[in-house]
Amino acid sequence: TRTYLGQVAQGSLKNSPFNETHWNDPGFVKLIDQARGELDEGKRTDLLHEAQKIEYDSGGYIVWSFSNQVDAYSAKVGGFQPAKSGVPLTNYGFGKVGFLAG
Repeated sequence: TRTYLGQVAQGSLKNSPFNETHWNDPGFVKLIDQARGELDEGKRTDLLHEAQKIEYDSGGYIVWSFSNQVDAYSAKVGGFQPAKSGVPLTNYGFGKVGFLAG
């Protein structure tokens, strides 16, 4: 799962590199800007929920499904590190992962 603000930056703002639908909602942008500057986690969460509702109701994309996904690995494999981006499996950094001796 990626973080919502990262996803917004990539595809939901007027100047996002992957805004294929050219969607632009000033109210949405205002909420995102407020959320980016909000230090209180509860207030930021409320702002993001409101922004997500706007994007759900009037955004440019039709999301027809989400696939169920599980990332798993064996205790015999090491090198995985949490990714701050939320991208699974060490941000797909498989060059740092390998089998453990034993």
